[in-house]
Amino acid sequence: GTLLASKGEVTEVEPGFKYPIRNHDSLFLGDVEITFMESDPAADGVASGEPDEQAVARHALELGMQLPNDDHLLWIAEASLTASLPENWKTFLDGMEREFYFNSDTGHKTFTRPQNIFYGALYKEMKRKQAWEEENSETVDEYQLSRMRLMSKDGVEIMHYILPGDNIIGKDAASCDVVVDSLLVSKQHCNICDVDGRVFVNDLESTNETLLVAGDEAQALVPGSWYSLMDGDVVVLADLEIVIETPVTGSPRPQVPATQRRPVQTLPKAFNRNHTASEEGADQGFNGISEGLPSASLAHHAQSSSGAPAGVRAKAPPTPDPARLAAQQKIINEADILEDEEEDSWSQANVPIDDGES
Repeated sequence: GTLLASKGEVTEVEPGFKYPIRNHDSLFLGDVEITFMESDPAADGVASGEPDEQAVARHALELGMQLPNDDHLLWIAEASLTASLPENWKTFLDGMEREFYFNSDTGHKTFTRPQNIFYGALYKEMKRKQAWEEENSETVDEYQLSRMRLMSKDGVEIMHYILPGDNIIGKDAASCDVVVDSLLVSKQHCNICDVDGRVFVNDLESTNETLLVAGDEAQALVPGSWYSLMDGDVVVLADLEIVIETPVTGSPRPQVPATQRRPVQTLPKAFNRNHTASEEGADQGFNGISEGLPSASLAHHAQSSSGAPAGVRAKAPPTPDPARLAAQQKIINEADILEDEEEDSWSQANVPIDDGES
């Protein structure tokens, strides 16, 4: 068994229960003793002022950046250096004087700074966005992109953009846009697609299925069918939860329960459109990339990110094919009609849609 020694009292740790760990507490695992000693916050690398350029550059390399090509993303390294620990995370020293990080709420433990995990993932997302822009000759405004929030394997919440078109999620790094580390998730588990700002999800015949949770209801997705997603929806991939966040544009739409989301059979693979928002439109989107991140000062980035990132030249989009645009618009209009019917049904009757079987 496992014993916890805290403030002079010894408690036997029962399976399935969580116990708070305090400074100088000890765990006894058989003949092994682990003493938790909270380290000096300064040792966490949090700077009291602005870090110098050399410190930022060194940390950028730790996050995986390629300098000088990624000089325009050094703000991420600076934010990581100056960010405080996320909520419920504390720094401790183990019996071998090694520094580690422990989340008292979830029980996760990691030897990597949680800030490094978060901002390292953010750096990869900025590179993914940049690659999409270069491939499509189009600039997208990050403030107007929908996002996915999920837990990394270390228990740190990270963010992924929902870029225009396909965003395939799974554990196969060679074929997925968003790679997750879970044995229960399929190689290609689902596809979350942005079509002209509307977000849809499609199960890719996964082994452990995909669930859509909205409000107090959930439904399993039928493979090959598309389901509309709204702000606050949760997409469950086996043991992984993905929270959907969409930009705020005007009055919030009424939440439609999961069981009332009728599938759309066909959607375009991608929809090439100019997603760059004006300054007025940007005010209606996310409150900067810093929203929901660990405490950090990203004022510099907020002032400079209204267009393409530094070093990325926006190109004129190619002339669209009228027939292709017409076909895509027809599909979008059909999806609009379906979702409007769902909202009207919910607001008027507050009961599941009658499918003729009741």
